[in-house]
Amino acid sequence: MKETLRHCVICGKATKPLETYLLAEGPTSDIVRNVCRACYLRKGREIRQTVKQESEEGFVP
Repeated sequence: MKETLRHCVICGKATKPLETYLLAEGPTSDIVRNVCRACYLRKGREIRQTVKQESEEGFVP
């Protein structure tokens, strides 16, 4: 049986369904996109850094 490949919306890399991660975006996480593992980890790191920076600046309680 042939697997259907999905494409990462960030880098465009083709991935198998088992290698696909879901990345929630938007203020209410209502937008969900398929991404590869590398992009998923990179975006997660960026989000954590942004939250840390904003909390240091007093934007996040």
